[in-house]
Amino acid sequence: MLRNRQPRNMQRLWSVNSLFLGVRSSLIAVGLLYALSLATPAIDSSRLFCIGGLIVLPWAMVGRIAVHTLWPDFVHPRIIIFGTGELAADVAKDLRSSAAGAARLVGFVKEETFETCSDRLEGPVLGSAAAIESVVAAHHASQVIVALDNRWGVLPVAALVRLRFLGIEVEDAQTTIARVTGRISLATVRPAWLIFTGGFRRSTWTLFIKRLIDVISSVMGLIITLPITVIVAIAIRLESDGPILYKQSRVGRRGQTFDVMKFRSMRVDAERDGAVWSTIGDSRVTRVGRFIRKYRIDELPQFVNILKGEMSLVGPRPERPVFVQDLRKLIDYYDERHSMRPGLTGWAQVRYPYGASVDDAYRKLEYDLFYLKHASMAFDLKIIAATVRVVVGGKLGR
Repeated sequence: MLRNRQPRNMQRLWSVNSLFLGVRSSLIAVGLLYALSLATPAIDSSRLFCIGGLIVLPWAMVGRIAVHTLWPDFVHPRIIIFGTGELAADVAKDLRSSAAGAARLVGFVKEETFETCSDRLEGPVLGSAAAIESVVAAHHASQVIVALDNRWGVLPVAALVRLRFLGIEVEDAQTTIARVTGRISLATVRPAWLIFTGGFRRSTWTLFIKRLIDVISSVMGLIITLPITVIVAIAIRLESDGPILYKQSRVGRRGQTFDVMKFRSMRVDAERDGAVWSTIGDSRVTRVGRFIRKYRIDELPQFVNILKGEMSLVGPRPERPVFVQDLRKLIDYYDERHSMRPGLTGWAQVRYPYGASVDDAYRKLEYDLFYLKHASMAFDLKIIAATVRVVVGGKLGR
């Protein structure tokens, strides 16, 4: 049974992560103490540093162990999924495969009017909808995830309300999938969820700060990367004839088109037969182009687009108009990604490989919608940090 198979591995994983996080936070705290001692010469820096190190590290570890031991449901919430259909199976799969896998999936509650995907659930069915309250109590669950393929007329509203008043967290499947995967599942999301769920805020102050950071970052980026720009320009010119920079029409904020600037990474005649998706290992890419693409160096001229206000440092990647015309017909909510300025980097870029098909565009849109819902300066910083890891490592970081 799932209940007996999962917790031991998850507890071992939590212990390793707990040790790592405890040591890391302790080192940061000690570092701050050392910085404080340097800023205040009147304090004996060596004594402050030693005492701080001896106090912070053990107490940080004791605190984490105490939380894990005394409040296990806080660290590993016990979860029951209400539903036994395809959506319930998808939620269970995402829970197991994500960083939230430390949560203990106890089992499922069945709604009698729907079939059970017994071959996909990989866990016990604990009871029916009529007994959901007693099932939650018997298994000491702290969270219920509602994952019904069709809610009309079958949702036990009164029972779920009582569970909420008892302190049990009740969450819908779409919110769970978004939380544990970092994307909004287009296959399961409903328009009502997009309308009434939180997020998607665009305050004037936040937009102003974002634009200010874009301007400062683009100016600094152009200055800092000037030596790299010169070297890449020379390498491109030596390898093949043609322009060093490549301009291509893209769709930006509110559907307005602009010319994105990139270092040329393909042959001059790469699109003599018309626009096509660029793929991994594309034969049209030059040797220099392959290198600068791997480390995202071909994107550096886009600092100019950011400075001009056509792009932002972080946001959905701009797509070509010829592809947008097709994608907006094939994929729901595709045009919503144009509600913000496109970005030099973005959540989809650091979470999903290079896209080269409609299916890839579909999946990347799920990450773009998640970014639009949770857009903030803190999230932008997280994406920038992930981008640095991708650039330094030369490959996608998850």
